[in-house]
Amino acid sequence: MKIISILFFITNLIFAKALIVDESHSNIGFTAKHLGITNIFGNFNNYTTEIKMKNKIPTVITAKIDPNSVFTKNESRDRTLRSDVFFDTKNFKSIDFKMTKFQEDTVYAILTIKGVSLPIKLSYKYNGEKIDKSGTNKIGFSLYGTINRLDFNIGEKYPTELVNDEIKITIDLQLISQK
Repeated sequence: MKIISILFFITNLIFAKALIVDESHSNIGFTAKHLGITNIFGNFNNYTTEIKMKNKIPTVITAKIDPNSVFTKNESRDRTLRSDVFFDTKNFKSIDFKMTKFQEDTVYAILTIKGVSLPIKLSYKYNGEKIDKSGTNKIGFSLYGTINRLDFNIGEKYPTELVNDEIKITIDLQLISQK
């Protein structure tokens, strides 16, 4: 087992490694303040990614997120989020994320929502690497930051008093090394 870990570590030092997301241990989520007093949590259940890392640092992160998969524990709110007022899922089939650079624990990216592409930056935290009981090497990291929903034409008709303009983004990923 130790030899496998050492070989994986050495390989990771030399080459950027393609990784796949372990969806059962990962989350792409957001938090919106409702009425200025309560955090409402949501996530997206369907997404595809391409992720490569070298020396614990991401070299490639891209994601295509299905806005129809939004889930906030309230079906009425989820329907509203899928409507043309928010994500307009009839006309916009994906939310796209593409890392442009990594610098000092920050991921810089282009985020596209409803056809609006803007640069964003998210803090990066490497959470570690472990081999699970089946011998599979797992790597974890988190990204977090904020966007302004109005910059992406999301819910322009909803006043800030109802839904805060600042939306927190939290991405927690557990990755599996491809063989």
